[in-house]
Amino acid sequence: PSPARQLQRLIPASGEVPPNVIKKYVKIVTMCRVGNAYGVSWAAESIYDDLISRFSDKHVYWFVQLPFDSEFQSRLQFDRCAKAYLAIATQLQKQTAAADLKQALKYIEDFPPDKLSNLHADAQFRRYRAKK
Repeated sequence: PSPARQLQRLIPASGEVPPNVIKKYVKIVTMCRVGNAYGVSWAAESIYDDLISRFSDKHVYWFVQLPFDSEFQSRLQFDRCAKAYLAIATQLQKQTAAADLKQALKYIEDFPPDKLSNLHADAQFRRYRAKK
């Protein structure tokens, strides 16, 4: 939890990070929160939840793009990771007011968890890739 705590101290309550690191920040925090085949650091889980609760629409946009990232896709093949990603998508639907982001998050939430690693190939979901 120590690196997560250090990161938490650096991120303001607004969640704002420099534009040149936002994509990577969202990816890393989300990957840490969804974990891997062995689980999530339980001691850092609440810290990741706090950081995700600070996501703005700019962050949510990059969250929706994560299924197109091959490194992130590999996590979604694990049931635990897929379910965690779906849970975050559900949480973020409540945080954003942007209709297009809500729609994309709802699409993720409704996608079968056992097929989530193939979400990037779904023709209907691919339309969310181009929107910004």
